[in-house]
Formats: sequence, C-alpha cells, structure tokens
Amino acid sequence: MWQEVKSGGVTDLGGLRNLEGLFEEGQRGRLDLSLRYPVSQSVAGELQNRLKQTGVEEARVIAAGQQMKIEFRKGFPALAVIAATILALAVLAVLILGWKIFREVVPEELQPFVGTFGLLVVLLVLAALAWNSSRIR
Repeated sequence: MWQEVKSGGVTDLGGLRNLEGLFEEGQRGRLDLSLRYPVSQSVAGELQNRLKQTGVEEARVIAAGQQMKIEFRKGFPALAVIAATILALAVLAVLILGWKIFREVVPEELQPFVGTFGLLVVLLVLAALAWNSSRIR
C-alpha cells in the first residue's frame, strides 16, 4: 500500500530534492509521473539503467502508456538524482526532436538566425525554471 505525500506539476520537479525528509533511510518510495505522450519501454529501460548507475537503490521504472512509475529505496538523496536524470533524458529527447524538425522545416538560408533565436528561447526557459526552483526552497 502506498501513501501519497506530495504532488506537483512539471515545474515542481526540480523541488523534489527538498522532499528527502519525507522518507526515512531504507524506506521505499514511488514517484508516479503523468506524461503528455506515451513512453516506450526502451526509454523506461534507459531511465532505469541510468538511475542504477547513479546509485539509486532498487530502482525500477514501469511505463504503461502515459503513466510512468519509478520505485526506489532511499539510501541517499535519491529524489534529487531521479529528478536530474528525468530532466536530462527529457532535454536530450527535446533536442533531438527539435533538430529533426529544424532541419526539415526551416529554409537553409534562415537556419543560423532561427537556430540562434531558438537557443536563446531555450536558455530563457531554463533560466525561468531554475529561478522557479530556487524560489520554492
């Protein structure tokens, strides 16, 4: 049986590291994610492998459609590592998808201008997320 201790949106993901006190050492936890798009088993497997490589004990990732569950045992700041790993995978996926769309849609002579503008927008969004995350503390 699981007990919900906290919920939030995508902008709250960076604040997970502040919730370490909700779990005692050795206690099991589960993070449920509601996603916009279904996640493949290969992405779930990659996330699980990365979590295990970074030392999250008993890491297990279960993906079913637009739902993903990450089970773990608290042994160190696991929630901070989980949040960082999820964000790293999400950024990678967005960058790759963004590059494919960029190459097919934007005319070649406008690519340097559009690419620079896109990079500035991404940096502004990341700065806003970092500011929001630091404000939550």
